[in-house]
Amino acid sequence: MYSYNIFQWVLFFFVYCFFGWVYETTVVSLREKKFVNRGFLKSPFLPIYGFGAIMILICTIPVSENPFWVYVCGMVGATVLEYLTGWVMEMIFKVKYWDYSKKYLNINGYICLECTLIWGFFSLLMTYIVHKPIEKIVLNMSATVNLVLVIILSSLFVADFIISFKTAVDMAKYLDRLYKLKEEFDVMAYIKLEETEEAIKDKSFMMKKELVEDFRELYKNKTREIEVRMVVLQSEREELLNKIGFFKKSLLNSFPRATSRTFGNTVDEIREYYQN
Repeated sequence: MYSYNIFQWVLFFFVYCFFGWVYETTVVSLREKKFVNRGFLKSPFLPIYGFGAIMILICTIPVSENPFWVYVCGMVGATVLEYLTGWVMEMIFKVKYWDYSKKYLNINGYICLECTLIWGFFSLLMTYIVHKPIEKIVLNMSATVNLVLVIILSSLFVADFIISFKTAVDMAKYLDRLYKLKEEFDVMAYIKLEETEEAIKDKSFMMKKELVEDFRELYKNKTREIEVRMVVLQSEREELLNKIGFFKKSLLNSFPRATSRTFGNTVDEIREYYQN
C-alpha cells in the first residue's frame, strides 16, 4: 500500500467521501424520518470521511498485520481529525454543525466516546474488507483514466466547496444580524414591561445588564418610540428570514441538530420558521 501515487490517493479520498455520504445520509434520514442530504457540500461527498479514511490508511499501514493496533491507531487518528474539523468549523462559521454535547464522555461536543469507538470499527472494516477491492480497482486503472477522473472529480469538488463555504459564511452573517435584532427586541420588551407585574413574573427576560442600561437611557419616558422600534425590529427580522435562500436552508437541513453558542437558539428559530 506504500506504492500509491498522488492520483490514486485522491481517488481513494473521493470514494470514501461518497461512502461517508451514503452512510450519514441513510442514518440521519432514518432518524429524522425524511430524506436529509447530509453534509457541508451539495454534492454526494462528505469530506471528513474522505480525510478520515486517508488518515486511517496512513495510521494503520505500518500496523496492518495487527488488528488491535489497526483499531487503536485508526480510532485515534480519525478522532483527532474530527475534533479539529469541528473546532475549526465553529471558529469560522460560529455554528457547531454536529454536536455531541448530550453524548456520554464528549469533549466540547466535537467528539464523544461512542463515535470514537465507531471510528475504530470503521478502521477494521476498511482495512480488512472494504479497502482491498477498492484498492484493486484503482490500481488496475490506466494512468490516463485515473488522471481524467481526478480532474473531473476535483473540479466538481472545488466548485462545490467554494459555493458551500460562501453559503456558510453568509449564513453566519445572517445569524449574527438576526441574533442582534432579537436581542434588541427583547430588551425593548423588557424596558416596556419592567415596572409592571408581568415583568417581575416573566423569567424569560434574561438581558445583558449593559444593554438594558443603554437602551433604558435612550428610550426613557418614550413608550411610543419603544413600540415603533419594536415594530421596525420585527419587520427587519421577518425580511431577513424571508431572504434566506435555497442554499442556506439546505445547509441547515443537512445538519438538523446544528447548534450555536454564539447565536443562542437563532438556528432553531430559523429552522422552525421554515417548517411552519
